[in-house]
Amino acid sequence: YIRNSLYINPLKPRRAKEIELELVNNSEIKDSINSIVDLRNKISHGDNSNSSLTYAKIKNYYGNALKLIQLLEEQCKRKC
Repeated sequence: YIRNSLYINPLKPRRAKEIELELVNNSEIKDSINSIVDLRNKISHGDNSNSSLTYAKIKNYYGNALKLIQLLEEQCKRKC
C-alpha cells in the first residue's frame, strides 16, 4: 500500500522521498490508492460486503490513480 511505501521503495531513496512528500501534500491520491488496494483484496477474498461502493467513488479513485501515474512519469522524465 501507499500507506507503508511498499510500491515506491524500489525507487532511489531521493525519488521515493519526493513522491512520498507529494502524496503527503495530496492525501486524496494516497487515500484513493489505499482504497483501491483494500477493495481489490476484499473482492479477491470473496468479501462482497462493501455495498457503499458507487460509480462516483470508482471514478474518483480512477482519476486519482491517473494523477499518481502522471506524477511517476514526471519523476522519470526529470531524473531517469
